[in-house]
Amino acid sequence: MQTVTLVIAVFGAVVATAFLTWQITLFLLSGARVKTDLLIGARNQGSMATGPVDSMAPSNLRHLVEQGFTTPVIAVRARNVGRLPVTVTGISLPSSIKGMSLSVPGGMIGPDLPHRLEAHDNATWAIDLEQAMHFLKAGQETFEIDPASVHLWGRVELGDGRQVKSRKSFQPGPG
Repeated sequence: MQTVTLVIAVFGAVVATAFLTWQITLFLLSGARVKTDLLIGARNQGSMATGPVDSMAPSNLRHLVEQGFTTPVIAVRARNVGRLPVTVTGISLPSSIKGMSLSVPGGMIGPDLPHRLEAHDNATWAIDLEQAMHFLKAGQETFEIDPASVHLWGRVELGDGRQVKSRKSFQPGPG
């Protein structure tokens, strides 16, 4: 009789643990979950062509310019992969230069901020790549940083206080 009681108790503990784990998982997945991507590309008067920073070589940018996309840009895309909406309150480009970050309030191409990002929605903001390069050059010269060690990431600031930084970075390299 004790063996049966032990088996039932162990089975009950396993089922309770599985149920609790499932409830915690549902709770974590039920909110807004934002992913951030850093993109590079070019724009013209009416449109923008971008791609992931690791796949856009300088020759690709030259091809875009030849096709009429005359202004190189660096862009941040926010994707809400969660089930609830979230508000994007700011976009910036943090760098590896002494904690410096570039933001262009009112000068970004994209939706006005704050921007409501619905569930399974995305939005993209961009600035001229030339502005970002001037920012990096100023930081390199001010802090005497080796250009080969400089990186830029994309960062999205959310209405709930969270900041989500892109995993991939842009490294312009020397020059």
